Amino acid sequence: MAFDKSIADICSFTGLKEPFVRRVIRECKELMVEYFRRGDNNSILFDDNGLRVFDRVKQLKQEGSSLQEIKQRLEIELVKQEELVDEQEVKSKIEVLKHNPSENSVVEKPFWYHEVKDAQEKILEAKNELLIGKQEVIHQLKQQMLLIADNRSPEQIQEDKERERIKLANEQDLRIDRIKLVGEIKALEGRYFVGAKRLALLKKLEEIL
Repeated sequence: MAFDKSIADICSFTGLKEPFVRRVIRECKELMVEYFRRGDNNSILFDDNGLRVFDRVKQLKQEGSSLQEIKQRLEIELVKQEELVDEQEVKSKIEVLKHNPSENSVVEKPFWYHEVKDAQEKILEAKNELLIGKQEVIHQLKQQMLLIADNRSPEQIQEDKERERIKLANEQDLRIDRIKLVGEIKALEGRYFVGAKRLALLKKLEEIL
């Protein structure tokens, strides 16, 4: 995919102001790293996916979301998108195995088969954890509504909410790290002389599970 859209193009396509676009880039750089490259004179050039991200930013801004809220929404939505792509890729490879048996009518599993299967299971686990996390947040919000009439001051309630927000953000970061590691491991499939690197990545993945 071509990286041919400048910041000026992003502004023209979305109607967003350049200062705001640059703020989004600074705040969400780690989320957009796959969608832009550095061009001449250190300019920033985006691909079509980058344009789609900023179109979503525009929608969220029009809904009244702050920059921090926009970043949190993008984190969740982009992770879901990566999970969907990973699942589709895994399903495609498994279908290939099912419909291409060997001469002895036995499905041969290539060296990466079990790694892909494990990756699929970990992705599903991460999705389940995210769903459980959302359910816990909803439950806790309901509990907080019930506790408004207790002896806590508004400041104490706000402090509790902030601690919970930080906790959820940390959990979300861990989920993102897991998915990125799975992607790095899969990227090494079929390559020679990378066994040590793959083992290191697998060990790192085990540490954060």
